[in-house]
Amino acid sequence: MSLAHAKHLFKELKPIMDEKLLLFGYYDNKPVCFFLLMPDINQILKHLNGKLDLLGKLKFVYHRRKGTCTRAISLVIGTIPEHQGKGMEGAIIMSFAKIALKDDFPYKELQFNWIGDFNPAMMKVNEQIGATIYKTHITFRYLFDRDREFKRYALLQREARKKKSPANPDNPPSEG
Repeated sequence: MSLAHAKHLFKELKPIMDEKLLLFGYYDNKPVCFFLLMPDINQILKHLNGKLDLLGKLKFVYHRRKGTCTRAISLVIGTIPEHQGKGMEGAIIMSFAKIALKDDFPYKELQFNWIGDFNPAMMKVNEQIGATIYKTHITFRYLFDRDREFKRYALLQREARKKKSPANPDNPPSEG
């Protein structure tokens, strides 16, 4: 994703974002990881009866300020490659937990959506923080070209990434 595209997305999401749900982790004053959540505005939209006219917008602002929204949804968590495998994801989630467990924190439910079964590292992080699976999404695939071979995505493993990394001293450059 380009920086321009990311800025555009943030500009579009600004009316519904909450700064309490945006966390960035730094090392030597440089950002190395982030954890972004957003309020589940479906809890507000159900009060608008599908109408986002002027009255609907006023109702939206009212419910936003009233605290109708009590659920936050995880958008994305990420760490730059140099700091992956060092527990940054767990650390930023634990930092967020300290904030979220305060009595004045407005969100009482947090959802970590779309943690694929191909990502055991994030599944382990959720296990370590005591998260429970309450919903499972299943993706079905249908190959329109039945002659093409189907390959499932490989598991995301730190060792597999390390072996492919050109910076890995155990991975000498190919001669050619």
